[in-house]
Amino acid sequence: MRKKHVLLFLLLCVLAGCERPNEEASEIEEPPEQGGNNRGIVHLDQAAQAAIGIVTGKVTTSPQQEMWERLGWLVVPPGQQSVVKAAATGFYLPATGESKMTVGTAVSQDSPLGSLQIFLSPQEAAQLVVAKEEADLVMNQALVSLRLAEEQLDKLERGGSTSIVAGKRLLELKEIIERNRVAYKEAQEKLPFLPSEPYADSLNLKSVPVKSPLTGLISTMHVVPRQLVVQGDPLWTIEDWTTLWIKVPIFEGDLPGIPPESPAYAALPGTLSVEQVERVMHPQPTEPGRRTVDIYYRLKNPRGQLRPGQSLLMEIPHGKSEMRATIPRSALVWDGMGNAWVYLQIGPERFRRQKVELGFGDEKNVSIMRGLKQGETIVTSGAQSLYGEEFKSDLQAEDDD
Repeated sequence: MRKKHVLLFLLLCVLAGCERPNEEASEIEEPPEQGGNNRGIVHLDQAAQAAIGIVTGKVTTSPQQEMWERLGWLVVPPGQQSVVKAAATGFYLPATGESKMTVGTAVSQDSPLGSLQIFLSPQEAAQLVVAKEEADLVMNQALVSLRLAEEQLDKLERGGSTSIVAGKRLLELKEIIERNRVAYKEAQEKLPFLPSEPYADSLNLKSVPVKSPLTGLISTMHVVPRQLVVQGDPLWTIEDWTTLWIKVPIFEGDLPGIPPESPAYAALPGTLSVEQVERVMHPQPTEPGRRTVDIYYRLKNPRGQLRPGQSLLMEIPHGKSEMRATIPRSALVWDGMGNAWVYLQIGPERFRRQKVELGFGDEKNVSIMRGLKQGETIVTSGAQSLYGEEFKSDLQAEDDD
């Protein structure tokens, strides 16, 4: 019984026929004319074009390399970073009259960063006292020996003796005098570095000044005022950010295809500007076990707006150059969906908005992957005004509503 129902249903379908969908009806219809213009086509006479500053030009071609998008990170180049360490054990004292130093403080080369008040242990203090007493003893002994030798020398010279014994003694006395003078001078030169009597009030040695080894910014602070530091302890990290390197990891198999002489381009974060950067031709070691190799590019940062650790979107050349259509960036307009368009001139007074797919570019020009051909005429200046003319009728209709 069930089979009869199925056969009956199939027979009815054959008799009634199956309606096929209208493929043409499924196509998106072009919007009707509005204000005398088709959507995407603008009519402007010569006077109107001159009024809004329309300038046209031909699409040209230029050699363009295949560009790979890679992510890079800013790092401080070697030689532009220094960790200032304590030269002796003592208490850190800020520089007199200087503003409080903190992270981000700018310093110049050889500028004072503060000083270290030398800390003496009881044993060291005792050793200094002993050294001072020894120096005083040597000076006193030298003075006594010097006075006695000068007296004997004076007697011999006034006696006028010409014997061999007298002559030999004369030379010995002169030698004794000279040795004592040297001993006195050497001991005297140690006094500025030794305490003076009474020792209880003078065991504080001279402070050791600390200066900046380079011009830059304080990026890390390891010390606060009056802190006791040991010789070799880090005090500050100073970095020069006027030039930074961009570290870009590349798969080791792709490295031979990257031409070292070709520049790369870095998109600065938070801006629409693109900077051309040169590759740093100083191979750096890589970590064992990694399948990537780091290559570096040099980026100038005179205002210090970029900081180490920031990421940049890089356009890195790869392979050989190819001829591609190139237009100025002033010819581009953007819609609300982020699509790029240009206006193609299709007549003396007619322009059609043409969607394009962008390739690599710089601050002035950009290559076109799809949408334009060499020799076509486009609007190179005034494209934004033309975009406004295209939708002027829509804005007027909304105002009327």
